[in-house]
Amino acid sequence: MKNAHKLGTLPIPEKPVVRSLLTRLWRWLTEPSDRIVEASEMRRARLLSALLISIFLPVLMLAFVVIPLQKGSAFQPLHDLIFLAVLTTIIFTAIAYWLSRTRFYYLGAKFYATVLLSLTALAFIDIRLSGIGLISPFLLLAVSLIFGSLVLSIRSTAALATICISTLLAMPLLLPKVTTLEILQPFGLTLIIAVLSLVAAKIRRRDLYELEQVALRLSESEANLTALVENTQDSIWSIDSEYRIVAVNSVFQTQFAMAFGKVLRPGKNFLEFLPEDLRAQWLRHYNRALAGEHFSIEQTFNFSKSKVDVEISFNPIISISGTVTGVSIFARNITAQKHAKQALESSEERYRKLVELSPVTIIMHQDEKVIYMNDAGVRLFGAQSQDELIGKPILEFVHPDYRELVRERIKSGYAGERANLMEEKLIRKDGHVLDVEVATAPITFQGRPAVQVLINDVSVRKAAEQALRASEEKYRTLIENMHEGVIIVDSDDTIQFVNKRLCDMFGYDSEEMLGKSSSELFTWPDGAGAQKSKLLGIGNEAMRYEIQMQKKAGEQIWVQVSAVPMGTPANRRGAFGIFSDISSTKRSMADQQKAKEAAEIANRAKSQFLANMSHEIRTPMNVIIGMTDLAMDGSLSQEQEEYLTMAKDSAYSLLGLLNDILDISKIEAGKMELEIIGFSLRDIIEQTIAPLRLRAKQKSLAFQTVIPPEVPDALFGDPWRLRQVVVNLVGNAIKFTEQGHISFKVEKSQNDDDHCVLHFVISDTGIGIPEDKQELIFDVFTQADSSTTRQYGGSGLGLAISSQLVKMMNGRIWVESESKKGSVFHFTAKFGLQSFDADYNHAEVNGNGKNLKNLHNTMAD
Repeated sequence: MKNAHKLGTLPIPEKPVVRSLLTRLWRWLTEPSDRIVEASEMRRARLLSALLISIFLPVLMLAFVVIPLQKGSAFQPLHDLIFLAVLTTIIFTAIAYWLSRTRFYYLGAKFYATVLLSLTALAFIDIRLSGIGLISPFLLLAVSLIFGSLVLSIRSTAALATICISTLLAMPLLLPKVTTLEILQPFGLTLIIAVLSLVAAKIRRRDLYELEQVALRLSESEANLTALVENTQDSIWSIDSEYRIVAVNSVFQTQFAMAFGKVLRPGKNFLEFLPEDLRAQWLRHYNRALAGEHFSIEQTFNFSKSKVDVEISFNPIISISGTVTGVSIFARNITAQKHAKQALESSEERYRKLVELSPVTIIMHQDEKVIYMNDAGVRLFGAQSQDELIGKPILEFVHPDYRELVRERIKSGYAGERANLMEEKLIRKDGHVLDVEVATAPITFQGRPAVQVLINDVSVRKAAEQALRASEEKYRTLIENMHEGVIIVDSDDTIQFVNKRLCDMFGYDSEEMLGKSSSELFTWPDGAGAQKSKLLGIGNEAMRYEIQMQKKAGEQIWVQVSAVPMGTPANRRGAFGIFSDISSTKRSMADQQKAKEAAEIANRAKSQFLANMSHEIRTPMNVIIGMTDLAMDGSLSQEQEEYLTMAKDSAYSLLGLLNDILDISKIEAGKMELEIIGFSLRDIIEQTIAPLRLRAKQKSLAFQTVIPPEVPDALFGDPWRLRQVVVNLVGNAIKFTEQGHISFKVEKSQNDDDHCVLHFVISDTGIGIPEDKQELIFDVFTQADSSTTRQYGGSGLGLAISSQLVKMMNGRIWVESESKKGSVFHFTAKFGLQSFDADYNHAEVNGNGKNLKNLHNTMAD
């Protein structure tokens, strides 16, 4: 059939009318109606009853009607057909019963009714066609099916009996050759047995009806239970004794699929769906339950990458006989409960620690006895542990003066009243009395009223308050007796406090000043508004300034004001001020200034005089040196040569002294300037050290010069002033060293791209310098010991000049020395760096060259 649609497995033509009729017929045969909603067991019971009755009636007819008849009688055809009727009835009813055990129960019931109607119709047709004398086999079969159906549909015994009797009485109409008496005579016993059988069947039917009602209620209960199981959020499943899945709700199927990626199917072994590592564990659980044990476990599963905690309950399924036939399992997601429990435990632990670690004493008492006390309370009362205090009467810790009051508060607390904070006195174990603040609150402990007490030890605060009062009194006394005036003003410039000294300073009484504005009492000169504002606390920082103010009598005085604002910038409360009369200091400073100016004038005159005198003396000294050199070029006796040599040396010494005096004069007058040129460090050092090394050799002193390769050579600076410092320091080392060695070393201290700082170190093994004299040697005309001047000579200007020159070269100079153990002089100087290809001015310095004369001329200038 090409043009057909499929409805189930039945091909349906496309013609609308035929298709509609066949569709309705198929639905009538396969779909349940609202009036047939029964349990499966009840359905099979009813069909089974129909089958038994359908077999039973033909057997009765065979036993009590056909067999007694002789062959050849009018009922001879019935003898042959009765077996066909029985066989056909059994077949049709068996088919209907078989269908009832499948999902086509409704098809089977309707099939039974359809065959019944069809056979009845065929029976009447056959009677009409075959004549009255012939008994139709269809009639016999229909009668059997009719009686089977009656048992299923008729609930009244009277109605059932009426139908049976009416059928017997109507037999003559169907069999006109047989009279009613002939039928009743052989059928009498049959009728009695049939009626009794029908009555028994009706009783059975009533039992079945009651069973049907019970089954209907059971079915409704099962439906409700199924809805409950399916609508719950818990996972529910059950297995039999062979671990096969009997039932499982959709929640568990979904969660199992999420956890293990498998779909559970009833009838399958549950263990086969589990991973290998879980089978042994779940097998043990199932075996425990199959052994009759009720128990619960907690387990964690991974659902969608999140961990879920589940509580699983195993419940044995026990039959009426008392044997365990399976296990029902209920699994509930307890993740939220566990988290809540953990949060609660964490909260309890946190608050327990809070109570235990609280610096405030926390006590609970019941029946006026201590039942709990935290560690702070143990320490407060001077105990070693809680055991020493638990169980003690609470009033035992209360000072006698407060016990009655506390007893009333305890009664109020047990009655549920909360007490306000109040101060009490408690007694420690050692008898020491404590000042405390106490707050109480009613609580319930183990179902009975109790009181929680919070105690704050204020003994320290009380002592601090007392000390503060004493301190205030002390400082008030101190302020009142200060030599400085003290004033406190509020934010409105109203004077709140003045001490006696301030009153005396301005010629007022305290009554005249308190409550008045400072603007009304003090005359502020022009331009002093800013200081006044700062004094009144408008500023945000402490200030100190000097100002000229006017006393009550009109006298002007100089005052140094130290003002401190009180409060915050957003909430300024005023200012605290200290007034010091500095009028005498001002006068003294004016006198000192005048004296300083006079001294500076005199100093400049002295420097100018020294410079002039040095210049005037140098000219004849140069003549003397020149003439001495000329005289020494002639023919002289040894004695004459010695005299001239002594005169020449003395002249050079005097010339050096004059140069030193000229330098120190220039430095003090601020006229000394450095000449910045390019030079080679190593050349300058070598030229400077060469004659000094010769002097050391003459005294049999070892001399060492060290300049490491990393020290830059091409520098910018004043080589003549560097040489002057080196000559002074190395010359002193040679002069004050009788034996041992002299060392001169240059180190690189630091440098950048354009500059470097060099560290010069001159050490000797000479007489050393006492520690208390080391700072003095850099002063003008000062030496460590006056005896050294007599023994070694010198003016005491060399180190002073060197110190000033080092400062001009952005460095510093210092000494490390011990008396009779030698000295180490250090100085640093900053120089500019030349590039390697720079064409710098090479400065040669030697004792006989032109540059030495230039150096002398520069120094002289």
